[in-house]
Amino acid sequence: MVAMSRLMDRSIERERVWDILGLEQETFTLQEIQEAAQRLGLTLVIKSLTLQELSPSGRATILLLKEPNQIITFLASGLTHALISENGMTRTIGLGDLSKHSTSEGLVSSMSGERQSRARWFANPVEVVDVPPETETVTESVKISNAGEKDLGLLAELPACGCAEIWPLQTRLQPGASVDVRVRIPVDHWLREWNSRLILVTFKCNDPTSPRISLGFQIKLSKKQ
Repeated sequence: MVAMSRLMDRSIERERVWDILGLEQETFTLQEIQEAAQRLGLTLVIKSLTLQELSPSGRATILLLKEPNQIITFLASGLTHALISENGMTRTIGLGDLSKHSTSEGLVSSMSGERQSRARWFANPVEVVDVPPETETVTESVKISNAGEKDLGLLAELPACGCAEIWPLQTRLQPGASVDVRVRIPVDHWLREWNSRLILVTFKCNDPTSPRISLGFQIKLSKKQ
């Protein structure tokens, strides 16, 4: 709390939070993150995983890249793009580009027991959607299934920007059941000004290996002919 108080009344738009806090270490190894998680009572396992293995896992994974000490969080993957968090920013990246930089070494949460809830995608959770400029609304659908042995509860967190509508907002899936999550995105003035915008939708759930699951929609307006 003492360190965080230094952020009060400070603009961090162009200044790194780490520098404001005055912390000495800004890069960590996977082993250091694993040890810190253990002190918090969390069990993380270092594994070698290909992107093909990560894509259907439905679990957030901390990945080590080939650049020295560069670590990202792999959130979800679609057919052509992945959703990642890097330096506090969430963005999409082509799977080909990510494959070139990944060491295939990462941290995943340990499976705590056999009987549990388990969310799994059966569609494309990361979509890059090209739409004509006259489009007023973009509607996408993603299927989420419970691949575990206990009921799976899902609760949507609406984007703070108000730039997406989600249905259903809350649902509970029995083992083996699935739901089609529909996302409606209006093409607003911000999207028309930037021509591209990432809309991030997050669900809280009781999957112990991934308590938050993410949908990413990179909406791009095609140029007028």
